[in-house]
Amino acid sequence: LNFDLPWTSFGRLRPLHTNAVIFAFGGCALFASSFYSVQRTCQTQLFAPKVAAFCFWGWQLVILLAAISLPLGYTSSKEYAELEWP
Repeated sequence: LNFDLPWTSFGRLRPLHTNAVIFAFGGCALFASSFYSVQRTCQTQLFAPKVAAFCFWGWQLVILLAAISLPLGYTSSKEYAELEWP
């Protein structure tokens, strides 16, 4: 079913799915909730919206690089910590 392609095997797609749920979905939820709740509880706007946007889009770049590197086999082989960091 994986067409004999190594990057579509279960051993490479499972870490991708696990890290996507934890870091992509969970990380974006944390970003959004913290940006929203800080503004609501302090009753003010963010000090530097461009820095907040930079943090958000930088995190999206990390998630994109993870989605590319994990199926290629670049992992640290640790459960729930497979991403390689420079």
